[in-house]
Amino acid sequence: MSAPTTPSGGEAPLVTIRDLVKRYRQGRGGSRAHEVVAVDGVSLEIRAGETFALVGESGSGKSTVAKMLLRLEPPTSGTIEFEGRDVWALDRAGLKTLRRRLAIVFQNPVASLNRRRTVEEIIAAPLEIHRMGDRGARRRRVHELLELVGLDTVHARRLPSALSGGQCQRVGIARALALEPRLVILDEAVSAVDVSIRAQILNLLRDLQELTGVAYLFISHDLAVVHSIAPRLAVMQHGRIVEAGTRTEVFGRPQHEYTRALLAAVPEPDPANPFPLRRTKESA
Repeated sequence: MSAPTTPSGGEAPLVTIRDLVKRYRQGRGGSRAHEVVAVDGVSLEIRAGETFALVGESGSGKSTVAKMLLRLEPPTSGTIEFEGRDVWALDRAGLKTLRRRLAIVFQNPVASLNRRRTVEEIIAAPLEIHRMGDRGARRRRVHELLELVGLDTVHARRLPSALSGGQCQRVGIARALALEPRLVILDEAVSAVDVSIRAQILNLLRDLQELTGVAYLFISHDLAVVHSIAPRLAVMQHGRIVEAGTRTEVFGRPQHEYTRALLAAVPEPDPANPFPLRRTKESA
């Protein structure tokens, strides 16, 4: 198994995860009770300003890792450090800081937005919770964020039901960026939008990263999407990282049979420009 690549140049990683384990106990006790291992000894590092991808099929443990990083699920064992501090040992003040520096964009852009609140209220919610600015300042920030994600400010007064799926995802991205986080978790963030919109969202994410310096943890089952956006990645199967490295290493010279199987299953959109694994096979 390839070990996850680590930041170079002596720069401390933004996120350091070591030997992370998550077990769920099922059953009501006695001989019928048993444990399900969702995450089994995961270690990885994410550097500031980069896009790091976790790839694997549904149930591989990708989203569970994200939930533990966000403090939504406690780990059974192992450590998670963000900016050099143990996420699960933070006091109240430290946790408040963590909530400002970590954000998430969810898979379903429509379901993730409160349908009874306007776009302005949705994007301003993190600012209100953290008491950032007065009402006028928050409104200006909302308009700034809407323009940043490519939406006209007239959308501020609309409800999510008046928006397309792609527009809803842009609102979700704007909300995630409201507090200027250092890391945004993108949990299957483009899987629920039309293929025609997917490239637009990916381009937007790249532009926003270049502009703000935010890091992404990109969680996906789609290797073609990951190949287009993530310079480094780790492949998960049954709760474990089975292969990790740079895009060139993993896609060009996959070492694990599971990685090769995932790559072989990627549809070929353009026979004249085959996916990296096809080129590797043809040149072998």
